[in-house]
Amino acid sequence: ASLYLLHVLTYQLLMPTLETHLPPAAAFGAFFIIVVCISTLSYKLVEEPLVKVGESLFSRYTKTTLDK
Repeated sequence: ASLYLLHVLTYQLLMPTLETHLPPAAAFGAFFIIVVCISTLSYKLVEEPLVKVGESLFSRYTKTTLDK
């Protein structure tokens, strides 16, 4: 999900600068690498902890519901 959400913002912020300093193919390659790095960081620092919190809340909820 982060790749889908972050690529537009990254494109708007970085491509004008990349395109002025690099040939088009190199600019796209640099853009692709930057987006993958940002998406990986976003997943590790934001999405993964939220999934763990959601799983712990869900497991607590299902345990208390099943115990009744």
